[in-house]
This record gives sequence, structure tokens and C-alpha cells, in this order.
Amino acid sequence: MPGMSLGLRLIIYGLGIVYEATMIGIGTAAYLTAKAEGNRSLRVLGLGFLLIGIGDLMHTLGHVAMDVAPFLRLAYVFEVFSTALSITLATAFFTTVRLYVNLARKEDLGPLDKALLCFPIATAVLAFVGAGVRLLPVFCTLMLYMALLASSVILMVIAGYVGCLSLLRAVRMGLLPTGPGADRRRGRLAWGSVLMALAVTFVLIHPFVVHAPLAMFVITVLKILTLMSSGLLVSSSLMAPRGSSLSAPQPSK
Repeated sequence: MPGMSLGLRLIIYGLGIVYEATMIGIGTAAYLTAKAEGNRSLRVLGLGFLLIGIGDLMHTLGHVAMDVAPFLRLAYVFEVFSTALSITLATAFFTTVRLYVNLARKEDLGPLDKALLCFPIATAVLAFVGAGVRLLPVFCTLMLYMALLASSVILMVIAGYVGCLSLLRAVRMGLLPTGPGADRRRGRLAWGSVLMALAVTFVLIHPFVVHAPLAMFVITVLKILTLMSSGLLVSSSLMAPRGSSLSAPQPSK
């Protein structure tokens, strides 16, 4: 975060830790709920939340390491590779959102889904090769590094928009969520999908404001808040308890 004051960076780190803990908590809860219910689609989505939470946590720790030890080579290497890991796992998360919709609707994987499954692998290759290029002790690799990093971010953004639009389309068609209280939960899922798409847009804007500290701070905070809010709305709409309180009352005998 070049040029940003320490105070602003600390605010971002604090918000980031809260957001990452939230996503990891959502992922753990979704995975355990899915395991108890035998819900394969929710298990996949829970894994996605875990992945993005862990990836972004590593990214935050990479920035913290550079603030604590800016001249330590190991801290620099950690920051570079944690950035690549964060991009890769975020792409995996958005891919699981699309897969969740397919599995929940019991649909076969179409050409788009099969292509999307390749995105996390392609993103990992681009991001980690870019990280390796950045660490080379030569000065002529900056443009190659930026090209590789930009390509990996573009794949992540595409996966993000596909996942968000798939969720929103399922909501508009009345296909998700299902079960007791589905009508009440549908609004939360719709808002969660919209906020997730907005967060993806902030990710797309992020690289263009990297040299404008105040704009970078605002975009980063908005990205964190929209993605965290989206996670809470989506998870609360899809993990509603199967209680009898939402069921129709049984006639007395």
C-alpha cells in the first residue's frame, strides 16, 4: 500500500481481520451444517468461504509482515506469495458459488461450468508464476509481473461476476433458497448477491488506485465491508435452521 499512512493501514488491517474471521466462521458453520444434513451443495459453498477467508488472512499477514520488517527479504517473499494465494483462493470461492447453484438445483455441469472449473488452476499458475517473476533479481521483469498479475485478477473478476449473477438469477426465478421460510430468505439472498457483485467491482477498481492512498483506502474499506455483508446475507439465507417454527401447525387430534 504505497504512500498510505500507518494509521489508515492499521484500520484496514483491523477491518480485514474481522472480515476474514467472519468468512472463516461462515465457512466452518456451513461445512459442519452441510455435513450433519448430508447437503453436498452447502458443503462446497462452505469450503469456498473457508478458502477465501484463509487466503485473505494470509494476504493481510503479508502486508503486516512488510510493515513490521520492511527490509527483511523473507517478509517481502511472504507478501508476494500471500498475494498470489489470496487471488487464487478468491477465484476458487467464486467458482464454488456457481457450483453451489448447480448442485442445489441438481443440474448437470454445462460448458460454462466446466470452463469455470479451470479458472482457479489458471489463476494459480498466473499468480504464482508472476510472484516468482517479481522475485527475480533483475529490473526488466516488472511489466511481465504486472501482466501476469492483471491476468489472474481478471480471471478472478470473471469468476466473481458469473457466481454472483448465477445466484441472482436463481433468486429471480424463485429456485433459491428452498425450504421453510424461503420467501422471507429470498430477499436476503438477492441483496447478498448484489453486494457480492459490488465487492467484485471494487476488486476490479483496486489496481487503478494503488498510487492514490486515500482512494485506495476508501476502495479497500468498501470492498471489505461489502464482501463481509454479502457473506453474512448469503449464509443466513442458505443456512436457515430446519425447525418446526416455520412449518404449518399440525391439527390437534
